[in-house]
Amino acid sequence: MTTKMTDRVTIGVPVYRGHAYLAETLACVARQTCREIDVLVSIDGPDPECEALVEPYLADSRFRMVVQPERLGWVGNINWLLAHADTEYWLFQQQDDIIDDRYVEMLVGHARRHPEAALIYSDMNPFGRIEGSFAPAPPVRDPSPLMRQMIMLHGHYAAFAFRGLARLDARRRAGPIRTNDCANFGVDIAWVTALARTGELHHVPEPLYLKRYHENNTESLWWSWPRETRLAAWPCHTADMLEVALGVGGSASELRLLWLAAVERLTSPLTAGYLFQVDELTSEQRDGLLDAFLRRAHASTTHDIPVLLDADWPAIDRLSWEFFWRPPSEPVEIVQFGPEAVRRGAGFNVQPDGQSAMWAIASRRPAPGSRLEMGGVLLDSVISGNTITAHVPLDLVRGDRIPIAVVAPDGRARSSERWMTVSAGDE
Repeated sequence: MTTKMTDRVTIGVPVYRGHAYLAETLACVARQTCREIDVLVSIDGPDPECEALVEPYLADSRFRMVVQPERLGWVGNINWLLAHADTEYWLFQQQDDIIDDRYVEMLVGHARRHPEAALIYSDMNPFGRIEGSFAPAPPVRDPSPLMRQMIMLHGHYAAFAFRGLARLDARRRAGPIRTNDCANFGVDIAWVTALARTGELHHVPEPLYLKRYHENNTESLWWSWPRETRLAAWPCHTADMLEVALGVGGSASELRLLWLAAVERLTSPLTAGYLFQVDELTSEQRDGLLDAFLRRAHASTTHDIPVLLDADWPAIDRLSWEFFWRPPSEPVEIVQFGPEAVRRGAGFNVQPDGQSAMWAIASRRPAPGSRLEMGGVLLDSVISGNTITAHVPLDLVRGDRIPIAVVAPDGRARSSERWMTVSAGDE
């Protein structure tokens, strides 16, 4: 492959106590079929063993090593590398991962054919402690920057893209990787989201990247956290994502959509499901996610959110709680129903087909497939918003009072009972 000088790629290799696998990683970088690369190795604090492993590669003019006098941390070290990469393209190479010899060539080739792409990444397969293959990470393709942010908030989570090829303009507009106070959980995804403000994220459908899993992976440590730690980290990450997304600009109506997408992300199985079982959370745990997210949003120094959304905080909080997802298993309440009183043997709310009918308004929209139960009998029901209507056979109208409840698709009651009064037919 012949690569223009303007297409040079900086491969940033942050190293911290990486002697176990570093030689293998550097070897695969040196074998790249794309020769127009600048490999910058940043060792995070003096480390004679790792320095010795890099030393032989410095005879290759493409390689350079810097030893940081004090530890920067993994985010600080990558940011240092990013700040010193002025080539058209950038790649982050983890110290213990392996890339196909054609990795850079394939990604640069795609980038040259698709100038609309801010970032290009390949499939990734695991090896080591985890074997097999990962599901492909979906691309983020839409000409609208706002819609790309919606896509990121709604469903994009896989960290594959963070190891992809990023353009210079997109990197400059994204700025450095932001840190957070939750062990920097998810900051890689937030940075990729910032790149998506500038252009699309493209996927090359080949497993060109091999991620090594071992006991010291930062990512592996995240998944080993106790549930309470993960529940604290997730709203922190979601608030980070929102701060990035709101930077795309737009009308108040458009930015409100981004806000609601962030609220959805908190309990979406497509996103939060990577970190915990959403349907196993208690009501208190779910509410705690939204409460923590709102507290972080209120404290934001990046944006004046009430100004952006053209609403005060009480209105924004109220909208968030009203929109917040509740699982189908969570109870609803019948706040109103009708008729509340009927006469035995007489039709009521008679429909065009001659059948009697009733309605009930629930405290929130019941799960699809829910039905009204009357006197222990499930009724054929229709849900519209938070209203359920049902036909009522007249032979059910007996006794003095009839219990009414909302029942879930699995047949279990989802509301407390309300009572319809029945009077004698001649009254």
